[in-house]
Amino acid sequence: MKRFILLLTLLLSVGVYSQDTLTISQNSSLPKEAGEKKVLQVQPEYPGGIPEFRKFILDRFKQPYKIGYATTVKVYASFVVEKDGSMSNFKILRDPGYGLGDETLRVLKLCKIKWKPGIIDGLPVRASYNLPLTINIKN
Repeated sequence: MKRFILLLTLLLSVGVYSQDTLTISQNSSLPKEAGEKKVLQVQPEYPGGIPEFRKFILDRFKQPYKIGYATTVKVYASFVVEKDGSMSNFKILRDPGYGLGDETLRVLKLCKIKWKPGIIDGLPVRASYNLPLTINIKN
């Protein structure tokens, strides 16, 4: 009987983007532009960092279907870290199939641990977080 071992690795190259609008000081003559974005001064952070987030995902990820061959695939997910540190707006940006996109969404939605939110000008902001996952399926 073939035994499948699923290894899931989080790549450390994640993208984080602010979703708050730019605010301009009162003494500026420039108008406020809605939708303009500033760069985060502090990125959102999972308590314990990426290694703990990787552990959280690994402990809960289940291979949805048996795949009859060894392969490496990537799932690209996105979510928002809210001002209060909660996660929302989960999306799969690229799904390789085999039910791996759905399983990634399931595991991300299980996370009720609050993140440290992104910071701009000393204030917490909503931040979009892009998460590439590399999944090594070994026969």
